[in-house]
Amino acid sequence: MFRVNLINGDDSEVIHNDITSSLKVFDDTLVEGTEGIDTYSFSLNMDNPGYNLLYPFKTLIQIVNTKKNKVVFDGFIKRYSATMTSDGVYKRNVTAYQGIGLLKQTKQIYGEYHDLTPKQFLQVMIDEHNRQTDGWKKFYLGEVTVTNSTDNVYRFLDEDSNTYDAIYEKLVNRLGGELKARLTDGKWYLDWKTAFGETTQTEIRVGKNLKDAERDLGTDNVATRFFIYGADFEIGIIDRFENTDDGQKAVVEFGENMRDIPKSELPSGATVGSYILYREDAILLGNENSKPYLTIGEVNNGKDYIDDPVAFSQFGTVVESVKFEDVTNKTNLINKGQAYVNSYNQVTDSNQITALDLSLINQDIDSFEVYNYYPYNNPGIAENNLVRVIEKRTSLSNPQNASLTIGDKFIKASKYQSNMNKTSKAVEEVRKTVTNQNLRISKVNSTVLSVSNEVKTINTAIKSINTKIGDADIPGLQVAINNLNTVVDELNLSIGNIPNYGLATITESGLMSSFDKVKLEGIQLATGTKDGLLVKEDKQKLDRIIANQSIDLDQFMADFLALKLIVDDMNTTE
Repeated sequence: MFRVNLINGDDSEVIHNDITSSLKVFDDTLVEGTEGIDTYSFSLNMDNPGYNLLYPFKTLIQIVNTKKNKVVFDGFIKRYSATMTSDGVYKRNVTAYQGIGLLKQTKQIYGEYHDLTPKQFLQVMIDEHNRQTDGWKKFYLGEVTVTNSTDNVYRFLDEDSNTYDAIYEKLVNRLGGELKARLTDGKWYLDWKTAFGETTQTEIRVGKNLKDAERDLGTDNVATRFFIYGADFEIGIIDRFENTDDGQKAVVEFGENMRDIPKSELPSGATVGSYILYREDAILLGNENSKPYLTIGEVNNGKDYIDDPVAFSQFGTVVESVKFEDVTNKTNLINKGQAYVNSYNQVTDSNQITALDLSLINQDIDSFEVYNYYPYNNPGIAENNLVRVIEKRTSLSNPQNASLTIGDKFIKASKYQSNMNKTSKAVEEVRKTVTNQNLRISKVNSTVLSVSNEVKTINTAIKSINTKIGDADIPGLQVAINNLNTVVDELNLSIGNIPNYGLATITESGLMSSFDKVKLEGIQLATGTKDGLLVKEDKQKLDRIIANQSIDLDQFMADFLALKLIVDDMNTTE
């Protein structure tokens, strides 16, 4: 199923092969994920041909799925340790990083970049990486589908970040998408796409391939009352108005500072003593209770917050604040606030499962792959839905048992309640199924009890037969058998004393003398008209005799022996 190759330059050595029992790694774990760097950790003993071929940052490692003829891991040895156990066994514990980890070995340099597309800016960082590294560690830009609304970025780079971290900080974390490194024709390519993976038909289901599951409905982000804040303002009080050549101006006190503001820029109704909220792009009329930021109280019946009624009914009062720093209009602020509350996801839905990869024995079409989506059916824990595998942990020696982490989902309070209701119904269905099974088991138990009673009756009969056998004269029977054996032994002894003669001929004696053999040859059977062993008259008489009953010689022998026993007993009594 899997083969592991160590590669040093042009030399390649197989260190694991499923079809060879002596060529194995052990204690291994392959970790694949949608985030971070894929890793493969394993151990080698001294008998493995790769034991002395491990060179960190130089030795490449490749895992091949021989069933699919597909490379599932391309990477390099990051580090290893050597140990000796109490039994005197030496081994090396190795950790390998997938190829994208090579980007951690270089640093970016300071620079200011603008008027570049996201793809072009990524190329800038790849180019800097390539200038600093060895030939086989260079990267080429692969497929890039991520951009932003303007297809333009304005970024700074500094020397503090390695290339890997800089790509995530400056691009992926801000614009989204996913990164993957692949080795094609000996070259590393970096793909940056909105999303990888596909939807498959292989179902993860109880009773089929799901071994165990854990679901965590996290409520750390629950909020039911949202205070909505807008842009920050300075709070001032109009001290006086003064006339100037350009018209009237207001002298406004901002703490210890005084500032002139043209009266034409003040909101309607502003007079001496009025509170104003000031920033360069907006001036609003306030009051003595105004805060140094925009709120929605004046357009929301005096309340600076918006409630989520569904969440409120489930969780009670849980307060959160939301700030829209670029909103300077109260009507716009409450609209944005309401939209935020309407779309807010209250609960984090996380799942950790262990599932059997039945594709390895051709019982499923698709194997479990990171990034892919699978139908998930576990009615006792979660409703049927489509889930994405974001992490997979596999051992090459036991690949059918895959530990899968399903991507977090953020759900609204109404969906959370709906899910709970569905799960409760599913649990009730499971409970009914268990009850029905218990009834069936009860019937089976009743049948077993009936059979058990019949077995008891049979056992009683057997005990009765044994009792009767115990009452029989077994010793007397044994004595009779022993006596019979003695007679048989004496008969065999007598037979053994008979000389072993051959057949006689007219020239050589055997069972009889040759002389008697000549006489015997001359004897003829008598007939009704000719003398022989009998005179012809006696032969005529014998022919008139008719046997009315056949004789059973075996029965005759048995009757004789029984009679002999009676006679012996009589002799003993006398």
